[in-house]
Amino acid sequence: MKQPIILGMMTLLLLTLLLPVMAEDVASPGGRIVITANKFFYYRDKNYVEYTDNVRMVDGQRVLTCARLLVYVDPQTKKMNRAEAIGSVVMTEPGRRAVAGRANYYRTEEKVILQENPVLYQDINVISGDLITFFLSSENVVVEGNVHCELYPEQLQDTAPRAPATPAAPAR
Repeated sequence: MKQPIILGMMTLLLLTLLLPVMAEDVASPGGRIVITANKFFYYRDKNYVEYTDNVRMVDGQRVLTCARLLVYVDPQTKKMNRAEAIGSVVMTEPGRRAVAGRANYYRTEEKVILQENPVLYQDINVISGDLITFFLSSENVVVEGNVHCELYPEQLQDTAPRAPATPAAPAR
């Protein structure tokens, strides 16, 4: 009877120590990350945490859902260095949605790589390919292999000034 209680206490202690460190790396400014799943595993010898079954991570207005989430921790700094979402990955934020079979987040490079039939949606615009890399700091996107785009220029958010449709009459 004592063993389940001790394991439960150790898990609670681990969560209070490890999760705030991981959250400070990826949380939106002033925000917090909430992760829910049916199962949680901590592999101390391999330096990663695994969430499985109905995983949902909420970070402000960003939401990630997937079948399995692996969070890798640097053994020296105890901070997250990468995360991998596997199985029916859906990432959403206002006006945008990405779906893929797999998504990898690399903290130091500040990029997300979408694989296994990735598709990006922004409003009604759609981009797909074999591999999509999204750079978080610059919001640049690289799509590789079998690229398919459905773009509606009037829906794209363009802040650049537009030229007049017809030339202005010369001043007299």
